[in-house]
Amino acid sequence: MNKSKLFLDLAFLLSLFTFVSSANGQILKERLNTVAGELKIVQLDDGELGNKFAVMLGENSILKTDGEKEGSRFFDFPVPNILRHFKNGVRPFDEVVLFQQNMWGNACDGGPLWFLGLNRNGSFVISSSVDFCGGREPIIREGANNVTIIIPGGPPNRGEGYIPGETWIYQNGEVKRVRKRNRRR
Repeated sequence: MNKSKLFLDLAFLLSLFTFVSSANGQILKERLNTVAGELKIVQLDDGELGNKFAVMLGENSILKTDGEKEGSRFFDFPVPNILRHFKNGVRPFDEVVLFQQNMWGNACDGGPLWFLGLNRNGSFVISSSVDFCGGREPIIREGANNVTIIIPGGPPNRGEGYIPGETWIYQNGEVKRVRKRNRRR
């Protein structure tokens, strides 16, 4: 097979995939097979800088974002991305997926972080989110019964000053900030 024929065949398959994935008005952005079924992130509007997305579990939408509707969840950060997949789960879940919401542009190098706990029977729990808007990348540590997110302190994206670091724990389907203890002598 010559290279130009191979290139044309690949181009055809790519265009067919794009047509099939956007034929129902949805553009597939990410896909992950999980114990609860196929997890997908789809863009619901067209265009390079779309603002409407859905996280789908099987054929069911479990979270929608709308960067055009003020007051909607993740209004300022409408673009979901899979940041980490914990295949061994975090109790009480068989698997856990960590998402990060992003925005278009460069005003923020990060976005809110949230967890999706999945069970083999198809049940799931969406956690509350951890605010994160840039600076150094969060450090994510997986434990036997939890996930720790360490957000390093540092200067803000713009301006002056110092933003203190934070530590968050995801455990039993909930995200909680670890408060520093005041040490008295």
